[in-house]
Amino acid sequence: MLPPDAVQLIIDLALWAIVVGCLVGFVFSSLLDKLLGLVLYRLERRERIEQARSRDHSKVPHITWGAE
Repeated sequence: MLPPDAVQLIIDLALWAIVVGCLVGFVFSSLLDKLLGLVLYRLERRERIEQARSRDHSKVPHITWGAE
């Protein structure tokens, strides 16, 4: 049988391991979410740029300021 001090130490270490594991998981999941959002934004931006390049700009009316 383990002495009560050793059992208390094991319980304390186990609880600290759970707390630290939850914090690390929370931080990594937040970073992963932001990273995936950035990648998605970059892909959508690239797609919009390619659509603008392939668009026929001669059909767009010219903007005239104050010439009515």
